[in-house]
Amino acid sequence: FPTRRSSDLKNSKDSTHHVNSPSQQPKFDLTLGGSNSEESNENTITSSNQESFFEKYGNCQEIIGRGTFGIIRLSHKKINHKEEKLFAVKEFTRNANESDGKYSKRLTYEFCISSSLKHESIINAFDLFKDSKGDYYEVMEYCSGGDLYSLIVAAGKLEYSEADCFFKQIMRAVHYMHEMGVS
Repeated sequence: FPTRRSSDLKNSKDSTHHVNSPSQQPKFDLTLGGSNSEESNENTITSSNQESFFEKYGNCQEIIGRGTFGIIRLSHKKINHKEEKLFAVKEFTRNANESDGKYSKRLTYEFCISSSLKHESIINAFDLFKDSKGDYYEVMEYCSGGDLYSLIVAAGKLEYSEADCFFKQIMRAVHYMHEMGVS
C-alpha cells in the first residue's frame, strides 16, 4: 500500500484547527453587503447578503500560493477561543487586455462549474466575491497537505505504488468531471 494518498494532501473536509494564540492583524479585510455609501472603502465586497466577509470567513492572512491568475491566501475563521476554520481565498488577477465584461463572465462561469463539482479528489469552491475595484475572490476548501506537485518535488520521486494510487485518483476525478459535462 502507498504511504501517501490524495487524502493525505486534502487531509479531511473539516479544516478546523486549534489556535494557540490570537490571530494576527489581517493583511486586508473584505466586507460584504451591497452598500453604495460614500464611506465604503476600496476593499468592499458586493453581495446580496449583509454578512461581512470577516464574519463568514475570517481574516485573510499569509500567502500560501501563487499562480498565473492570482494569489491564494489563507483565511482564518475563529470558531471559539481554541479553534479556527481555515479557508483558501484565491485573489484573481485580470488579464491586461481583458474587458470588465469578459473578466466577469470568465470568473463567474468558472465558479459555477467548480462549485457544482462534488468529488473527494476535487477542491470545494464555496463563494465568489467581487470588490468595489472589480477584483474577484474565490473562497475554497483549504487542504493543509498542499498539492501533488509540491509533494513530488519535496519527495524527489514517488514509489510505483504511490504514483499508481495518485494516478487512479486523478483519473477518477477526471472521469467524474467528464460525467458532469466538464471537458
